[in-house]
Amino acid sequence: MGLAGRGGSGTRTRGVTGAVGTDGSIVIVSGTTTFDFWQFNRTSTTTATASAWAQNDIVTGTGWGSISPFKAAGIHASGSSGLAGEIYGNELTEGIAHALSFGSTPAAGLDGPARPPAISGDGPMEGLRVGIAPGTPKPASLSVQGGHVWDALATYGAWLVDRVGGSCPIIFNSDPNSVPQADVNAMAADLDAIKSYVRVIDHQYPYNP
Repeated sequence: MGLAGRGGSGTRTRGVTGAVGTDGSIVIVSGTTTFDFWQFNRTSTTTATASAWAQNDIVTGTGWGSISPFKAAGIHASGSSGLAGEIYGNELTEGIAHALSFGSTPAAGLDGPARPPAISGDGPMEGLRVGIAPGTPKPASLSVQGGHVWDALATYGAWLVDRVGGSCPIIFNSDPNSVPQADVNAMAADLDAIKSYVRVIDHQYPYNP
C-alpha cells in the first residue's frame, strides 16, 4: 500500500492546472457540484482544454455513475467522482469521516472484471470494497495519522476505483494541495502494520449509500 496524490481539488488560485502525470486530472468544486477533468491543460489564466469531463452533485449524488443511462460521476475508470474517497486537509490528524478510495497495479493481485457500484473498469476489479473488521484491535504502534486511516478502514472501508502506475501495488488518493507531506510520511510508515488486517468486504447490489 502507498499514499499518493492523484490530482488535487480545485482552488481559487488563478491558473491552476491538472496534476502531474498522464491523467492530468483535476477536481473543481463549484457550489454543490464537482467537475472532474481528464488531461486538463491550462492554456491561459482564463482558458483550458480537457480530453474528458464529468460532474456530480455532492448533496444528491452517490459519487458513483449510473449504467442506465450510462453516465459517469468522474473520470476514474470506475466512473466514480474524484472527490469521493479522497483524503483532504488535516484529515490524517483530525479524523476521516468517510470511506477511502484507492487505485491498484497488477502487482496487487486485484485484477478482474469491474463490479457494481463501478460502471466500468480498466483492469483492476473496480467496485471492489475492502476494509478492516470492526472490533479488530488497533496496533498500539500506529501514529496518529495511521490510526485515523485504520479507523476509516474499520468504519467505512475503501473502494477500488482505478488502475495506477508506480512501484506501490495500492495507492490511496489524497489531495496534494492540502494534505501536509509530513502527515503522508507518517501514515506511509504505518502501512505495513495496517495492510495485513485489510480484507475484501462483500456488499449487496445495487449499492445503496
